[in-house]
Amino acid sequence: MGNHKREKVICLSLIIVLICVLLYSIGKLSHTYKPVKIAVSKKEARQYLEEEGYFIIYYKYIKPVCCESKWILYYTDGEKKGPVVLIGNNPYTMYDLDNTIFSSKQNKILVKGTIEENYSQYARETVICVDEWEIIAPIKREYSLGNRIEYKYDYRLFYPKDYIDEYDVKKGNFIPNTVGQQILQWFETDYLLETEENYYIIESNKVGNEIKWYLLNIGKEKLDEEREIIMTGDSPELHFSDVMLEGSGISGMYFLVKGNYQENNNTLEIEQWQIESSIWRDTYDSERQCSKYYLDENDIKVGNYIP
Repeated sequence: MGNHKREKVICLSLIIVLICVLLYSIGKLSHTYKPVKIAVSKKEARQYLEEEGYFIIYYKYIKPVCCESKWILYYTDGEKKGPVVLIGNNPYTMYDLDNTIFSSKQNKILVKGTIEENYSQYARETVICVDEWEIIAPIKREYSLGNRIEYKYDYRLFYPKDYIDEYDVKKGNFIPNTVGQQILQWFETDYLLETEENYYIIESNKVGNEIKWYLLNIGKEKLDEEREIIMTGDSPELHFSDVMLEGSGISGMYFLVKGNYQENNNTLEIEQWQIESSIWRDTYDSERQCSKYYLDENDIKVGNYIP
């Protein structure tokens, strides 16, 4: 009887050891990808708040009296806090394709930047232009059905909490190779149209086999009818392939441009331009991860964007 009990104890112990070894192996396997972005600790982040121009960005759940409950981005500088919109080097739009990391409600970001008072009459939230950012440990990943790419995803039971790794890059959860063109926030467009001279909104559109250009706004005045235009100077058509300019197929790409419009011959000489709408590509698969908010090095590599 005693031997039988001893055998049961030994078998149970072996099973526990095997489970531990299996879990350890899975955990070790999940950490074999190299780090690409090291997180800062909570303590380090709080210390940075003692310096001017540093903020912690996080999600907060609010229940307004008039509207549905929702999660929104908040900021704190250690004393003040409130709803926030980020522009500039914004990790929430620039680096995450399917919202696994940066839309996790448990993750927080440390940013260095400037509060932009110019937009106070346009945006209800505080606007912060981000120069640099760091993610704060521990890093959570939200792998969910809604975040799957083409309805298939390699979930990780164990993942590193103190860094973003090459696996995140491979799956589109982190895009490290963005380049210097991002889309404008609506209030940035409104501010420039209303306060500066010689700003216009133009749109590309595919007509037959040809890309044509149309003028939509002259300053803050929206035209009753779009006007087909001829462009000179530093036109966006010199920087983008027809595939990109075709856009979603329903509408093309929109740009806010600064320049000189000659109404007598419908010619627009462009000095500078910025993207004003979401960026569409003709491919969207596991081999070609890309953001609709920002251009990346792959766009240059395949010829979609010419700096």
